[in-house]
Amino acid sequence: MLIRDHHEGYIDWDVYCANRELVAHNTNGHGSAVRGSIRSGSALLSGLLRCGQCGVKLSVNYPGPTSIRYQCITHIFSRDQACYVMFGVVGADQLVADQVLRGLQPLGLQAAIQAIEQLQSVDDDQFAQKRLALQRARYEVNRAQRHVGTMHLTYNRCGRKRSPS
Repeated sequence: MLIRDHHEGYIDWDVYCANRELVAHNTNGHGSAVRGSIRSGSALLSGLLRCGQCGVKLSVNYPGPTSIRYQCITHIFSRDQACYVMFGVVGADQLVADQVLRGLQPLGLQAAIQAIEQLQSVDDDQFAQKRLALQRARYEVNRAQRHVGTMHLTYNRCGRKRSPS
């Protein structure tokens, strides 16, 4: 039994519904109606491509130990509408990877510049802290020297206080 809004939840109802939908789409074995989760294999675009003729999700096929291909599998379900689209993974994956990297390259450069600036800022802060520590140490040394100097004038060698002459 579900009574909505009976108790305050740790997430709101819309987030709950979105999470359920996401989980439902991650199930496998329900055909092209759901996206499905990526199970295994080295194909980069597994589960992302659709057939340009019929719209069915392209399947990844491993016909040999080193060969991989994307293919439409409508011929398994319907001989009437079979489209037999099939192509190798290497070319498609490389093309998409190159385009993604080309699109991300300016962002990567910008991120690298920001990282360098942050490191320089941290270095500047650390340098300023060390400079202040050195300044304080010099002050303490000067203060100690003044104190020892006044003590030396006040006491003689035997440790007795000198009388003013």
